[in-house]
Amino acid sequence: MRSEKRSYQDIFEQIQKQQITPEEGWKLFAAARLDQQGQRADQDEDQLLYFQSEWVAAEPIPREVQLGESAQTLLLFAHSEEIRLSVRERLGRDVQVVLVQQGQSFEQRSDHQYVIDPASAEAYRTLIKEVKPDLVLHLWSQLSADDLQSQMEQGILALFHLSRACLEQKLDKEVQLLFAHPTAARSNTAFALQSAVSGFARTLRLEHPQLVCKAVEIDLTPADWIDHLLAEANASPDGDVEIRYEGGRRFCKRLQEAAPLPTAASGTLLRERGVYLISGGAGGLGLLFAEHLARQCRARLVLTGRSAVDDHIAKRLKMLEALGADVLYLRGDVTSREDVARWVGEAKARFGEIHGVIHSAGVIRDSLLLNKTAEDWAQVIAPKVFGTVNLDLATQSEPLDFFVLFSSLASAIGNIGQSDYAYANCFMDRYAEVRANRRSPGRTLSFNWPLWQAGGMQVSPSVEQSLRAALGLVPLQTENGWSAFAAGLAGSCSQLVVTAGDASSIRQAFEWKSPTPVTREAEHAELSPVPEQELRSLTEAFLKELFSGELELTPARLQSQEPLENYGLDSVMIMSLTRELEKQFGTLSKTLFFEYQTISELAGYLQKHHGEQLLRELGVQKRLPSAALDQKSTPQLRNSSTRNLAPRKLSRAARLAEGEQSAVALATDEIAIIGLSGRYPQARTLDQFWENLCSGRDCITEVPAERWDHR
Repeated sequence: MRSEKRSYQDIFEQIQKQQITPEEGWKLFAAARLDQQGQRADQDEDQLLYFQSEWVAAEPIPREVQLGESAQTLLLFAHSEEIRLSVRERLGRDVQVVLVQQGQSFEQRSDHQYVIDPASAEAYRTLIKEVKPDLVLHLWSQLSADDLQSQMEQGILALFHLSRACLEQKLDKEVQLLFAHPTAARSNTAFALQSAVSGFARTLRLEHPQLVCKAVEIDLTPADWIDHLLAEANASPDGDVEIRYEGGRRFCKRLQEAAPLPTAASGTLLRERGVYLISGGAGGLGLLFAEHLARQCRARLVLTGRSAVDDHIAKRLKMLEALGADVLYLRGDVTSREDVARWVGEAKARFGEIHGVIHSAGVIRDSLLLNKTAEDWAQVIAPKVFGTVNLDLATQSEPLDFFVLFSSLASAIGNIGQSDYAYANCFMDRYAEVRANRRSPGRTLSFNWPLWQAGGMQVSPSVEQSLRAALGLVPLQTENGWSAFAAGLAGSCSQLVVTAGDASSIRQAFEWKSPTPVTREAEHAELSPVPEQELRSLTEAFLKELFSGELELTPARLQSQEPLENYGLDSVMIMSLTRELEKQFGTLSKTLFFEYQTISELAGYLQKHHGEQLLRELGVQKRLPSAALDQKSTPQLRNSSTRNLAPRKLSRAARLAEGEQSAVALATDEIAIIGLSGRYPQARTLDQFWENLCSGRDCITEVPAERWDHR
């Protein structure tokens, strides 16, 4: 085995031999210099932590077969009218149960029965527009399907279209989406496809909290599912999205920190001159691991990718050969079963056998679910789902030491803008479990990688900062990546979540806790509704104040009816503004600014859904008539002098109201009255006017005759 560390001389020689570019050489110089200085200054932030997804026994839910008080309509995706009637009989209250079955086209057969094409996005839009459900029970996974595409249409693709349809309709209520699937066949691909819905559900909750999605695995016969699912619908909102009912008990899948993993035995699975096939091997993490294997054991590498060999790829292949590796580059598409079978055939023809597989191919098409297209979804799903299955089928007869899948942290915790990517990687995690249960050749392991500093999917600095602030995560250093890879191969689990960063922050972020609504202590003893139009004006002013800082515009330049995109609002600003609003109003939909595109529309949403928090945030007090001033306040008023008032705090509502009338923002919340003049009834001086006010004296009289004849 060769050392991973490089000397300055090694780097110079690689540049001279054109194995690496000068730019790459400078990066290596910098890395070597940091290594000589004794690691980075913030080494504590690079601590490696490992987690595993485990089933944890959870509190049982009372099996009350009734829905919440507000639930009126249940949308049931099932295959028979008998199931609809069974659900209807168990509810015991006036709830409409609407059956949805699969067919070739959209058809409404009655008020409580629809047929839709499961692949038609428009069918789901029409369905949700007409039905507007409070609860969705999705049982299509009971149906058998022969191929992967049909199984996905009955499962994740149905949820994709259904969720987007709900978002497009701007449903102003919480909607529960319960996706149920059988637990019996944990060794087949259908189980991986269905249970991976949990990855999608985690991201959906982050983007749109009003869509409460759960993946529910049940080991009972379909006829006995109903009570458990209705009980699950009764469950108080919590952070769990993956539920299992087994032997009458309820379990929830949660991240648990793994014990320190061994690394000394890692060499037992890496053979000197071993033959390793790496999908996506021409770039990103694939190329990074190809270099690692070349240095570690002078591997014979089979690198695959969709790109033809150009100067860039050729240079990298020469670099690997210079490190002692034999390299075979094969072009093709990992989603094509024929291409993958050809790769394995050509690899065996060249090297005789294959000892390990690393599946690192993948693409991202980041956008919120509301904006995702079916084409983008398919491009993200295909290499992870079809690629994993194709590689496994093509190597089933090979004497593999390991079959490794490169998944993502998005699978385990969700990630805004990556609902498709989270599902696809969660499929990898579940397929690793399926493959291990089948006792397929080799060690099966899915790595949930975080961001890497030197490879893989790259993100903007603002996203990096957000991950650090929210979760304590930092990009994984290459050396730590090798350590995690070795530790995973030496272990026995089928899924390993790898993190790096501030240990206490990561543990706190990953610790499961039931979310509680944000509550704010009342700044005032009594709050009461104010006239709707007045509250709307105050809310719009509050939003203008908030937006002005992000948009670098004065509040006076922001118009309530103007589309926010006209002010240059982008996705980074949207995430920042959403986080600011969440400080006051708790978890909000990440599509809020796409659904409500003007300040006026957004103000209306906050009034309707967060009225109480809005009143407290604005500091709107209950209005009391002047005659209702109690006697306790009178002495203080009488002892006050208008010419010598202490600075006072204004409520946010008052500040915002003043801000509406002036384009100049106050530099402080405190004001002091330093001068006052005027003419007042029944008072020759300001002191006399103040005494009249304090004593409640009525100073209104008839118009004096010397003024004019009021008659």
